[in-house]
Amino acid sequence: MVARGAEPDGFTYSLVFSACAKSGSLTEGEQLHGRALSTGHCSNNVFVNTSLVNMYATASGGSRMDCARQVFDEMGERNVTTWTTLIAGYLRGGDFDSASKVFDEMPERNVVAWTAMIAAHARSGKCKKALCLFNEMRIAGVEPDQVALVAALSACAELRDLEQNLGAREAKPDGITFLGVLCACSRGGFVDEGRRFFKEMSSVYGVSPRVEHYGCVVDLCSRAGLLDEATELIKTMPMKPNEAIWGAVLGGCRIHRKAELASDVARKLVGELDPNRAAGYLLLLAHVYATDGRWQDVATVKQKLVEIGASKPAGRSWIEV
Repeated sequence: MVARGAEPDGFTYSLVFSACAKSGSLTEGEQLHGRALSTGHCSNNVFVNTSLVNMYATASGGSRMDCARQVFDEMGERNVTTWTTLIAGYLRGGDFDSASKVFDEMPERNVVAWTAMIAAHARSGKCKKALCLFNEMRIAGVEPDQVALVAALSACAELRDLEQNLGAREAKPDGITFLGVLCACSRGGFVDEGRRFFKEMSSVYGVSPRVEHYGCVVDLCSRAGLLDEATELIKTMPMKPNEAIWGAVLGGCRIHRKAELASDVARKLVGELDPNRAAGYLLLLAHVYATDGRWQDVATVKQKLVEIGASKPAGRSWIEV
């Protein structure tokens, strides 16, 4: 771009600083920082400077936080993303004191900043502090996201304080409570936490898993690429797996390109379902084959759809009440 005579603007610099951060190209980032300073693009551009803070904060495991802090201190204008980026950098390097100090100085705290603090403390075994932060977040009227909830639940499990902190008052946590917990773990990708909650729901809290609970853990493992673990769990189920469970495995096969397993799963589903309900799973199988470049198999699946007279299922959107 520069060689052709086009002058980079603030948006350009924001993008290349972000690229340097993601690729770990700190030397190139420092050279670009010098160029941006010489052309005046760092003077009052909050987006350029926030990208710079992020670049230094993510470099070498937080070893360049002094540079990140210098850029932050020299900024004439900051937004909530700037503050959160600096906090995340300190937390990444394990400097909880500096992170807490910046967090306390924030003029406005959003859910991302709260979540970063809660999750980092929970991961580091500072469970009581994580729960204190979670309660402060609720008092401040900030709605927690799934990551904050799972981090708080993980801290509760470490402290064996699950009943109080799941929001239960005088009843023990029940199957519905654990279903919500396991769904959150699945959506958030918290494999270890999901395994632990699933194990403890019966061994510690006396709640027998239903097919829905097994389905959440199968989905969790499948999304994470642990398809062997998912299929082994299905074998241990005391009830017959339903189509949602096999569908979760099939979805994992698509993500992680496990065509042979996907073929076996689809064969089970097609044999048990009526044509129109089976169509969606066959289409998913075709996507798995296409991702793997198996175009003859894609054609075979589409021919199967024609043979069974199935139509493409209508699009649907679900919410969970």
